[in-house]
Amino acid sequence: MGTLKNGASGGFSGKAGSFVGYRTYGKDRIRSLPKKSNKPPTEKQLISRARFKVIQEWRSYLTPVFAVTFKNHSYERSAQNAAHRFNAHIVKGDYPNFEIDPTLAVISEGKLPPLKELKMQVVDQNQLDFSWSTQHNPGSAAHDLITILICYDQMNYYEGSLSIAQRFDGKCSYSLQYPKNTKYADIYITVISNNRENAGNSVYVGRVDLIS
Repeated sequence: MGTLKNGASGGFSGKAGSFVGYRTYGKDRIRSLPKKSNKPPTEKQLISRARFKVIQEWRSYLTPVFAVTFKNHSYERSAQNAAHRFNAHIVKGDYPNFEIDPTLAVISEGKLPPLKELKMQVVDQNQLDFSWSTQHNPGSAAHDLITILICYDQMNYYEGSLSIAQRFDGKCSYSLQYPKNTKYADIYITVISNNRENAGNSVYVGRVDLIS
């Protein structure tokens, strides 16, 4: 049984027939109850489910990171739902052999200005040096945090730092710590505000081969 919250013109909560009313992120919403089907799934449905599963597993793996880097979207949806939405396009391959395209992955999305003149130098197979311009950009702050994410071998392992440096530093170094026989690392960098309430658009810096 549903309950009207604000009279006939307001939303309702609970179940009413085949619909459910609820409130989330300050908005009243209605959704229909799922219907059970005895029909076998079509090939199109199987493909869609397989693509969704690949993204979901990848997103779930990076939950601790996305809880911060997509926090700026939490006014309209959860950080994890935002991460899924902005990465709905990153699956490649043919069914059923889908995988994540690391060059398309979005680690954060927002209005903070990105780093200008960003460069990465591979010192050896254990250290990465980054540099960027410290010139002020409208909307940026000197104390914006620099976030680095390193994903190894199609997400078999990842590491990084949410605050390895600040925008005004202009440079930083990161020492890689990866398991033996790791083949490659995909490198991402982004900017989040010092209070971690805002973020910029992440950048895929490139891939580093770790086995000659």
